Amino acid sequence: MNHIGADMSTRRGVATVVVALLLATSGCIGFVLGNAPAEFTAANATASEDALAETGYGLNESRTVVENRTLDDLGNRTVRVEGHANLYTKSDEFLDRRQQVGMFAAVSVPEVQIADRSFNPISNQSNAELVERFQSEIPPEYRDVELSPAGSKTVGGVLGQQANVTRFTGTAEFQGREIEVAVYVTKVKQDGDWVVLMGAHPTQRPEEEFNVELLMQSVELAE
Repeated sequence: MNHIGADMSTRRGVATVVVALLLATSGCIGFVLGNAPAEFTAANATASEDALAETGYGLNESRTVVENRTLDDLGNRTVRVEGHANLYTKSDEFLDRRQQVGMFAAVSVPEVQIADRSFNPISNQSNAELVERFQSEIPPEYRDVELSPAGSKTVGGVLGQQANVTRFTGTAEFQGREIEVAVYVTKVKQDGDWVVLMGAHPTQRPEEEFNVELLMQSVELAE
């Protein structure tokens, strides 16, 4: 081995030892030894009961999402990430029948930080990328809809922060009829977690935009 190769090998070895020491001092002994995953859990982001009662939305589905990731550059160690997803919907008379007229979703994902390194794709994703990422998880009326940006606004009081909310519009099908819909998305970071908030409704129900904003402002984090 030449001197350059030996030097690079030594640096990699030193880096590995430094990472191991940092992890050990942070309480990740099992992760360092390779016999236990490093676990990261997000707080559950939910809309308040008062806001749900005021807007007429109700909980449709609540899920805990678990993902295991292998970090090749940290010796193939496993990281266990646990997040939460809550979906709320509202039904009312629309197009001569009672059906869904609005949805709101809150997703929380932990910031994975190991040895001063962060692993969370959401942190670097734009609102447009977040819509594409989560669109398949929302009610079927809004899936597979080609959405175009239609402006943005700042909504205050979202987990105590100013949230940049982007509005998208597209054409969806409701009971065989083509209807324009609006979709809203934003993200905020709170106490080490990333929280993604989405709302959607037919544009023929403009009052639902206010309701979506109210639900965003009502979101709370609970362990």
